[in-house]
Amino acid sequence: MVRFAGDLLTLEDFLKLPEFKPPLEYIEGRVIQKVSPNRPHGVLQSVFGAHLLNFVMTQKIGMIYSDTRCSFGGISYIPDLSFIARGRIPRDRQGELSSEIHFAPDLAIEILSPGQTVKQISKKIRFGIQHGVRLGWLLHPVEKQVYVLRPRRRVEILKGGAILTGEDILPGYLLSLKELFSWQAED
Repeated sequence: MVRFAGDLLTLEDFLKLPEFKPPLEYIEGRVIQKVSPNRPHGVLQSVFGAHLLNFVMTQKIGMIYSDTRCSFGGISYIPDLSFIARGRIPRDRQGELSSEIHFAPDLAIEILSPGQTVKQISKKIRFGIQHGVRLGWLLHPVEKQVYVLRPRRRVEILKGGAILTGEDILPGYLLSLKELFSWQAED
């Protein structure tokens, strides 16, 4: 894990740092290095990301991003997957796609990795929700559960035969947890 002189950096100073692998995040004034994903995490991130991307591209409602930095609310956060609705996708002054995102995504998705806890990762999502994320999903590959986080509501835990819905963020999106977690066993 990378550490910086007591982590006494401002967000502005943090954003000037070179990129690291695994990448660094800046949360609540602390520099935190993301955990390198294992195979189940990587499979879920790539296959689930492709599934979501196919849905949003077909519906023409926005874009799915993988490991893309979003800096907002005094943090710099890299969700495993995120969604930004059409019309909110950042552009520069010339109308070209911007390389930086300086606001909260509409949907933030995290996949629990070994060594991480639900409490740690849900705290990041909750902080995002306090600053504009409209919906958060935390996937627990081992327990085969999804924690659904929303503004001003208790965390909902989906398991078993539950259906994950896109609610008003991804209207019409439905995915059974059985299908979602079956992707971990594919080779």
